[in-house]
Order: sequence, then structure tokens, then C-alpha cells
Amino acid sequence: MAQTINQEELKLNLEQFTGTEHYYEHQTIGRHNLLLTDGCQYLREKAKCFWLYDLICSYQYKLHREPFQVWILKNIGKKGWNIVAEDGNKKQLAFQRISYSDFPIQEGVTLYLNDGVVMLPSEY
Repeated sequence: MAQTINQEELKLNLEQFTGTEHYYEHQTIGRHNLLLTDGCQYLREKAKCFWLYDLICSYQYKLHREPFQVWILKNIGKKGWNIVAEDGNKKQLAFQRISYSDFPIQEGVTLYLNDGVVMLPSEY
């Protein structure tokens, strides 16, 4: 049986990532694969949120000319979750609402995408 990680432990561990030593490929069927830093790989594995990186990949056909993107996953209570992509200057590039997620960090997460590499803000 897979061991789950609690929200507080996950948040604490994510804060420890600064920079990266390795890059991990997140492949999808489309042509826009992503590279993940150590912190994003950790998040993907521990939070079982492969779907989040798939979603980011799915928007790259439209956003691939934006070299820097901020991806914000935010819990909106009973209405589900909002996922917003911005350009770094608060200009919205994409928006999607999902009705349910078992994402373990209740307030959500912010990720940066810089030239095809997804990273935690602390790794930027």
C-alpha cells in the first residue's frame, strides 16, 4: 500500500527546495513535454498530481510563445478548484475550473514555467 504524506509535511518539505540538481521529463502525447525540477518531481510523486502537469502541457499548444508562465492552483471550496495561468505581470493567459481534486495542500500551489522547465517559486 502506498504511503500518503500529510499536508503539513508536504508543505514543509516543499519549502526546502532551492535550485535543482536534476531535471525530470514529464511526457504527454502532444509535442509539448515539460522538464521538472527536483521540487516539482517531489510534488508530482508525493501529491500524486501527474494530472496537474498534464494540464499545464495541454495548454502549451496555445501558450508556447510565452517563455514565462505562472500557474496557480487554488481551492475555491465546494465549487472545486481554479487553475489560472498568468504571464508574471498578473495578465491572465488561461483559466480552467475543475470540480474535484484530491490535491493534498488545501490552499493550492503556485508553479513557474520558464522556457519549458516547471519549478517551485523557491527554485526560481
